[in-house]
Amino acid sequence: MTQLSEEATNLLVDRDTLMASISGSHDIHVTKGFNSETACEEKEKTRFLNAIRSYQDDAQKRNRSRIMEIFSYKESSREEISNVLEEDVVDEEDDDGF
Repeated sequence: MTQLSEEATNLLVDRDTLMASISGSHDIHVTKGFNSETACEEKEKTRFLNAIRSYQDDAQKRNRSRIMEIFSYKESSREEISNVLEEDVVDEEDDDGF
């Protein structure tokens, strides 16, 4: 049978010291758990904000691209209409000239 050290024996004999020791150990473990939870929470917030920022950037690029596409379509339509009108004017002038 192994014997406890004198320090361990004194700890077990003195109830107040034993309870303080257990309470201190518990507080240390709770603090470590709380710190880990806080670190995880910060990492998750950062991941969330990065995901939102990425989504917003993608949406902005997509919207800008779509606006440029619409603008380009408008300009090409305007040019096409102008060309058709010019051709009609030229055709009318040719018809009048016999």
